[in-house]
Amino acid sequence: MRLTHKLRNWRFGLCFLYLRNVKGYPRNHKRVYRIYRELELNLRIRPRKRLEREKSQPLAVPVAINTNWSMDFMHDQ
Repeated sequence: MRLTHKLRNWRFGLCFLYLRNVKGYPRNHKRVYRIYRELELNLRIRPRKRLEREKSQPLAVPVAINTNWSMDFMHDQ
């Protein structure tokens, strides 16, 4: 518990790895997570920022028949 007060932005993953690798506690990650939740140490999940997309431009409408041509590329092996 002192670990999460000292390093408040550490989430469960960092706390578990610190306990296992540095402190040498050979505990199961599920057991550690259960205790982590019971002590109400879990942090809220922040919502992701939405990316603003640019508005798509409308397709060009042909004025007459056969005015727009396109090319189709094929790759032969």
